[in-house]
Amino acid sequence: MNNDDKRLIAWCISLEGSIMLTKNRTGYTPIVEFINTNPELINKFYVLIGDIPSHIYRKRYNDGIRSDNYRCRCSHLTVVKDLLESIKDYLPSKREQADLLLEFINLRLDCKDDWGRHGLSYTDKERSIHIKIKELNKVGKGRR
Repeated sequence: MNNDDKRLIAWCISLEGSIMLTKNRTGYTPIVEFINTNPELINKFYVLIGDIPSHIYRKRYNDGIRSDNYRCRCSHLTVVKDLLESIKDYLPSKREQADLLLEFINLRLDCKDDWGRHGLSYTDKERSIHIKIKELNKVGKGRR
């Protein structure tokens, strides 16, 4: 990926994407995604990120009001880490979310038990990072 590609990817994510940390019943998942209603634009983004593993999803709305949207999503620890490290200097916005998510990922990759296995319980620091990212991503009334 050259610098122009990195800059374009960063702008796409800043304008029409998300940098988030979701919580489910098994733990936390780091996610970087680009969302748009134009499948051609999503495919161009997919080609642009090249060999970074990602998936394209389509969300259908059958209400006659909203258009279907498409998402190009990266959601694996090391994949998200590589992507964010390569584009974070080019992000015009969402840089704080990127830094926090990288901090979370580094904490998870560094945590090991006495036998060198990953997957220990989540720390208070990791939980607080999730809350901070969630607050930064709030839009409108609930945001401070």
